[in-house]
Amino acid sequence: MFNHPNPVRDVHTTTFVVRGVEADLIRVEVYDLTGRLVYVGEAAGNELVWHTQDLLGRYLANGVYLYKVLVKVGDTWIVSDIQKIVILR
Repeated sequence: MFNHPNPVRDVHTTTFVVRGVEADLIRVEVYDLTGRLVYVGEAAGNELVWHTQDLLGRYLANGVYLYKVLVKVGDTWIVSDIQKIVILR
């Protein structure tokens, strides 16, 4: 599970990608460094495009954020380790 580009520069979009399994659903949760949930998104399949907006639709500020990816394969959810994403515009 990874996202690209990372760091996010000069654009407002990054794509989260799952490889190695055929996912039914991908869910991404993004948190700020205080642990506050700032974004949740879901998409069918192995990719989710995120426009670096928060839950209210505002672009997030430059900085480091943490995310985890949950992937549904059949009846099973696979949860990634916590990873970092950097926004530098």
